[in-house]
Amino acid sequence: SMVKLGRGLFTAKDVIDMETQILTSMNWCVHPPTPICFMRQFLRLLPSKSSVARYIVVEVSRFISEITTCLYKFVSYPSSVVAYASMLIAMERIDALTLTVRERELFMQAMKDCTGLQTMSDIVLQAVRDLRQSLENNVNLTDLLETIDAHCQTRQVADNATNMSSCKANRGLDSPRDVSDVI
Repeated sequence: SMVKLGRGLFTAKDVIDMETQILTSMNWCVHPPTPICFMRQFLRLLPSKSSVARYIVVEVSRFISEITTCLYKFVSYPSSVVAYASMLIAMERIDALTLTVRERELFMQAMKDCTGLQTMSDIVLQAVRDLRQSLENNVNLTDLLETIDAHCQTRQVADNATNMSSCKANRGLDSPRDVSDVI
């Protein structure tokens, strides 16, 4: 903790007071959560145990979210909406055997219950439309999906609890903030 690092030169109250002073002087303008931050948490609501489905959702959503940072029209959308719309687009590209219709429905219901985001709400539908349009105009998502598919096939992703797949192990969500394996 900061108090221990200070070797007795200041107290916890001193640290809290200084943090408050810094944040106040910055008008509380600190780094807001990004769509990727939201996606990491939303993944917890994805009921699929398929590491392939999770890997595809993560990689496609991350790719889409990164594109949105370069496009001005997405500034008006909350990061949570961009993350959810990105995940919906990613899930559209997964076959029904890898991510079942029931798993999709459970995810959308969990999103509604836990976050208030509804798949059919105006803002989510508009974000999905804008993302699709931007993807069509700016990038070739097919190439990304082919790359992801090749990666998963060459690694022969195993989808069971005893044999962790390389796709799951390499999905890039090993941060202490990621708790997607809890479910």
